[in-house]
Amino acid sequence: MMMDNLQVAAESMPQAQHILGLLLYYRNYVSGTKADFLDAARWTRKVAMQGSREAQYELGEMLRHGLFYDKINMRLARKYIRRASEQGHVEASACMKELRSCVQCGTDDAPLACSRCRQARYCNSMCSEKHWNEGGGIGGGVSGGAAARHRDTCPRTHTKTVKKAKAARAAKEAAKEAAEEAA
Repeated sequence: MMMDNLQVAAESMPQAQHILGLLLYYRNYVSGTKADFLDAARWTRKVAMQGSREAQYELGEMLRHGLFYDKINMRLARKYIRRASEQGHVEASACMKELRSCVQCGTDDAPLACSRCRQARYCNSMCSEKHWNEGGGIGGGVSGGAAARHRDTCPRTHTKTVKKAKAARAAKEAAKEAAEEAA
């Protein structure tokens, strides 16, 4: 009953929309599925699009931790966290500092990024090469964790590998079927 009243109020009031989004988020946090979190994200996004720095930060953190998808969406997470940071949100500013640090050594304001995914940041090419081949980084802002080799966790590399494997399997099955029909 309370949720129904709050939903009616949320149709016109940004503060009520934000409260509803947070209530749905916290209600589903322990036992919720990804579908349950989507409703919370919908309300939070409505407020974020109206310029609320708190809602932008919350939505960015939800995306950063992969609550809605099977993979972490760092591009959208950075976008919303950056918007909140530009408006002076203290936690968002600290998070953006972490997201801009070198994944390998932790140096602030790393100028280089992975040429494939543009998510992992590096201070120089040595850090990039070491993280690609060996892993073991300490910084944040990269899907799969900084300690893992980026070669294994880079979203652009991984999806290409999976697609190639599926295509190879499909070609093999098609060839097998063609051989059976010919025999």
